[in-house]
Amino acid sequence: YISSVVHYSLLRRVTMQPAVDNQQLGSQLLKLGIHRNKRRIWLDSPAHLRAAGFLPGLRYRIEYLSGIGLIALHIDSIHGTNKVSKKSKGWESLPVIDINNKRIASVFSNDVSQIAVTYHLNSIVIKGV
Repeated sequence: YISSVVHYSLLRRVTMQPAVDNQQLGSQLLKLGIHRNKRRIWLDSPAHLRAAGFLPGLRYRIEYLSGIGLIALHIDSIHGTNKVSKKSKGWESLPVIDINNKRIASVFSNDVSQIAVTYHLNSIVIKGV
């Protein structure tokens, strides 16, 4: 029984089916940074990232939805082009997501200085404030 539950969980994660319960796991209001003249999103809250399933080494994909001013991150172990980074604190590896590119500017206008980050199971939604 346990192996079938684990297999189903892995299958659901790989095929990117939405979670049965798409409840919000947490949220943050963060500063939208700038690094090397490009907008930067830096997520380093271990509790939020782990709760959403974003662990160091996992692959994810990014959707830039400029029409509605939204960026969505989805865990995707097959087609994910980005990888959750890590930083070390003692013996512990903490998850970090660092997005620094020109596409962020196409989603958020220049007057956006803060972002609202909402964590869901296997996904993160980022919206300009």
